[in-house]
Formats: sequence, C-alpha cells, structure tokens
Amino acid sequence: MLVNEQYIVRNNTGVWLKYIVLIGYGVLFLLLTATLFAQINLGLADNGDFTRAMAVFTSRPLHIKPNWPNRQTQEELWNRRFFNFYIPDWKLDFPEPFSLSRPFKSSAYLLWVLGVVLNQIAYSGSILNLGVMSIPSRLVLLLVVGLVFGYILQTTKPLEALILLFSCGLPMVFLLLSPYSFYLNSFYYESAALVFSIWFLFSIVLIRHLKINVSIKILIAFVLSFLVGTTKASQFWWPVVCGFSLLFILKRMGIQKKIVIIMCAILLTIIAHLVTLPDNYTSMINAYNRIFFGFLTLSSDPKAHLDRMELSDLVSCIGVMPYTLKGNQCFAITSSKLSLYITLDILAREPVILLRGLVSATESMQIISLYYLGILAESDPRTPFTGSHYYPWQSQVWLALKSLLPKGIMLLVTLFIGVLICAFALAQFRDIRADFGIVGTTAGVATVIDIIVEFLGDGFYEIIKHLFVANLMFDIMVICATSIALLSLITWISVKIMPY
Repeated sequence: MLVNEQYIVRNNTGVWLKYIVLIGYGVLFLLLTATLFAQINLGLADNGDFTRAMAVFTSRPLHIKPNWPNRQTQEELWNRRFFNFYIPDWKLDFPEPFSLSRPFKSSAYLLWVLGVVLNQIAYSGSILNLGVMSIPSRLVLLLVVGLVFGYILQTTKPLEALILLFSCGLPMVFLLLSPYSFYLNSFYYESAALVFSIWFLFSIVLIRHLKINVSIKILIAFVLSFLVGTTKASQFWWPVVCGFSLLFILKRMGIQKKIVIIMCAILLTIIAHLVTLPDNYTSMINAYNRIFFGFLTLSSDPKAHLDRMELSDLVSCIGVMPYTLKGNQCFAITSSKLSLYITLDILAREPVILLRGLVSATESMQIISLYYLGILAESDPRTPFTGSHYYPWQSQVWLALKSLLPKGIMLLVTLFIGVLICAFALAQFRDIRADFGIVGTTAGVATVIDIIVEFLGDGFYEIIKHLFVANLMFDIMVICATSIALLSLITWISVKIMPY
C-alpha cells in the first residue's frame, strides 16, 4: 500500500515537474532571443583586419573618409576609425568582386552574403548596417539552441531535463550572450567560427541517432566541419577533428568506410588550408610573430638560433611586436629570411618550445573580452556616460564565470579530467550522457589543437583574440562534463536512495 502511495505521489510530481521544465526552457529561449536581438547594436571595433575581409561588400565606413586615415596627420580620424568605437554603418558599394583566387577566402562570406541581401531588402541598398547583416547568423544560432533544447526535452525524464536546464541550458544561453556574440557585428571571421562550430558539434549528436545512410551521415559531418575549417587560416584542422569524432560514433563500420573517413579528413584539411591561405605579406608577418614574438621568447638559447639564421645582431628584436616603430624595423630586416625551414629547424633543435608555448598560451585563456576594442558606437547614447567598452549585465554573467576557470597548468589538468569524464560517458552510457560525451570529447580535443595551432601560426601576437575558438570549445567541454557528472549523480541517487 505504501509503495502504491509513493508511486502516485511521484507520478503527480512528475507531471508538475514536466510543466515546470517546459516553462523553464521556454523562458530561457525567450530570454536568449530577446537579448540577442537587443544586443544587435553592440559590436566590435576594427583592429585593422576588417579591410582584407570587407572589400567584397564595402570600401569604407559611411561617415569616415578615407578608409585608412593617416595616423600622423589625421590622428583624431584614425582614433574614430580603429580600436575605440564599433562602427555600425558602412558604404554598400561592392568595390572588389569576389574571386576564388583572392587571399583570405572564408566560409564567413556565406553568412555575410545572406545578411547583405537582407540589408538590401529591408534596410538600404547603399548603406550596409552590420547589425542587419548579423541577423541571419543570430537566427541560425537561435535555431541550433532551439533544437538542442527540444532534443533534451524529448530524450530525458523531467528530473534529468531540470538538471540539464541549469547545467546546460542556462550556461549555453549566457555563453551566447557574452562577448562571443559581439563578433557577429563585425568583419572578423570568428563570427562564422562561432556559428559553424556549434552546428558541427550538434550534428555529431544527430548523426548518432539519425536513421539514414551512413554515407549521408559522413557527408553531413564533413560538410559542417569544412565550413568551420574554412572560416580562417588557423582553423584548417577541423576536418581531422571530424574524422576523429566519426570513428568514435560509427565504430561498427567496416574497415573500408573507416579508411574513407581518414582519407576524407586528410584531403579536406589540405583543401581548407589551401582555401584560407593569406597573402604573402601577411604570411611574412605571421612568420615574424611566430619566431620573434613566439619561439625565441621561450628558447633557452635564442642567440644560437639567431646565429644559424645569420641574424646575430637582432637579439633586441626578440619579443618586439610588429606594427611598432622598432617592430617595423625588425620585420624589414628579417622578413626575407624567416622561411618554413627556419620554423622547423628551431622546433627540431628545441622541441620543448612547443610544450612551453602550449603552457604559456593557456595563461591567456579565459579572457574573452577584448578591452582594447570598443563595443559601442561613437553615436550610441551610452558612450558619453560609460565609454565605448560598456558591457551589459547579461554579458557580464559569463565573464564572471570565466574568471573562475583555471589557466596555465591547471587548465590543462582540468581539460584532461573533463575529456576523461566525457570519453568515459561515451564508452559506458547509452543515454544522453553519451551525447554529451562525444561533444565534450570533441570540444576538448579541439581546444588543445587550437591553442597549439594559434601559437605555431602567430606566436603570442593578439593571442587573446586568436584563442577565441579554444575558449569556446573549452567552455563547451566544461558544460558537457558538468552535465554528465550531475546526471550520473542523480541517476545514482535515484537507484540507491530512492528505488521506488
């Protein structure tokens, strides 16, 4: 009799809990939607990178001429153009036709073209507003969040869904309302990396459950990973991560399909690298940053490396940033001598530099607010009172949480433990914990790869901005590992302590 009474009570509680959970996820989604569009007037100032990306659509800001003011003779104009203020309006004059032969190609153009078309239809045919241009990206992000929420509600019990509301839903919303989303109103390629990487991670969950042909599953995953891999040059490695994930998900495949996956991963990685190659000048700048603002700063004997490069008298250039008076002088002298061979030679003679670079770069993790770039427009009514670096409270929530996460060695330890939890869940469970397992494991692996690639690509130059994807993937891994741990705890409690 007592057992029956307990069953009735739990059944009634479950019905109420189901409605509470539905309301909770609905409120969260409405909060995300409302705030994501309320923040449509927040963006990022140009650090000088816009010009190489925007020329397909615009030649300059609407109210600033020329596009690149002279810093010495037009200092006030230069300060308005770069770093200090988000610029929402630009001339829509299509100065440069898109060409497959141009450098700095990116899958970001797929999202931007949709935004430009919307801008022409709903806003203006001669003025490009970055907020309007970002609407397709915002809608695509909302769609994937809606699908994630729906998937959770469909595949979990009410109590599990309630746990995930706080361990996954709430963090996911505040993550997307954080400074990550400010990139959407810019010509930075990171905006597309945000959108496509989240879609790719969700796709590998769907692939585990969709009752479709295996070849189609492989195609979906590789297409999305290629979109991430072609956002910018430093993300070319994503098809390899995709192949790694597919081998885990589709482990019962025959050896032939596994070979196909490996070959596709390698081929698409090579293509992504070739598609996103920068121009020669940028490649030389990257080489300078890599060696003089990266490798040599961590070397036990930098003088020996300089001697082999026949640059013995340039010890003073070590640690000097480019785009400064001293940096420009150093770059002019060294640019013709910093070949790929030099990079490989330094690493071959002192491989510990790679490990030191990984650890040193992680000291710059957990910082996603670029305080040297304004996020408010000069004309924004808040600017005179708050300055152009104002952050709304919704964005400050994730910034506060990020400040609690570890850096350096402890970050690598946390990463190891998190990936271990996720890999264990993938191997041992058959419920939603396995889904969190594959996403968390993939995100954890991507975190390490991105940190290493960013260091090898550009040294410590603008390392905080360059670790955008690494930070995003680390955050997602933490969300997944935490969700797995809490779900496992609730499952244990329900089995051991409340068996009825």
